Amino acid sequence: KQWYQRRVRGMVFQLSSSTRHPAIQHITSISKDADHLFQDISELLQDADPDLRCTACVCLGQTGKAAFIEQVMSLLHDTDRLVRKFACLSISRLLEDDSMSEQVQEGVLLSLTGVWRRDSVQDVRRAALQALMERGNTGIHQGIKSVIDLEAELDELVSFN
Repeated sequence: KQWYQRRVRGMVFQLSSSTRHPAIQHITSISKDADHLFQDISELLQDADPDLRCTACVCLGQTGKAAFIEQVMSLLHDTDRLVRKFACLSISRLLEDDSMSEQVQEGVLLSLTGVWRRDSVQDVRRAALQALMERGNTGIHQGIKSVIDLEAELDELVSFN
C-alpha cells in the first residue's frame, strides 16, 4: 500500500506528469485516512492551473474532513469561476463533519451567503445556494426564501414600469 501511495504521489507532484488530474481524483479511493497525501494535495489549491485547483478542491471535499475547511474556503475568492463553484460544492461536503464547531459552521454559512448574494457568475451563485440549502438551518432557509420572494417582487415592479 505504501508503494502505491508513493507512486500516486509521484504522479501528482511531478509537473511534467500527464496523469496529475486522474491521480488526484483517484487518491480518495486509496484511503480516507491518508492524511499526509491530503495535506500535500491541499498545497495544490495554490497551483497556477485552475483545473488542478478544482480537482484538488473536489478531492479534499470528498474527504469530508473539517480540517480542510479554511483552505477550501480561501478558494471562494479565486479568480476562476469553476474553482469558486467547486469550492462551494466541496464546502458543503466538508460541513458534514460533526467535529466542526457550531461557531465555525455559522462562519462558513455566512461566507457562502456572501458568495450567493455577491458573486458575478450565476453558476457560482447557484452552487453557493445549493450548499446553503443542503447544510443551512431553518433560519437560513427562511432568509433565502425571503430574498428570493423580494427579488421576484422587484422583477415584477421593474417589468411593470
